[in-house]
Amino acid sequence: MRRCRRRRVRNRMTRAWAVYDRAIERGELRPDSDLWLLTDLFTGLVTYRGLLSLDFPDPDEVVRSLLYGFATTG
Repeated sequence: MRRCRRRRVRNRMTRAWAVYDRAIERGELRPDSDLWLLTDLFTGLVTYRGLLSLDFPDPDEVVRSLLYGFATTG
């Protein structure tokens, strides 16, 4: 059971990281981005909202918040 779960997680991580690699190639993410942390942030949000049966936020807003934070400009 544990091995099966690890394999599923590893497969999902591989797919996510392929998306991140393309974003790095396009210049949308820094090459030194912590991909583990980025993945934790995305999956944590989805898991948390799913467990509490909350609506998921707008994906564009999530990406903007993760990439640019919540600080005011200026």
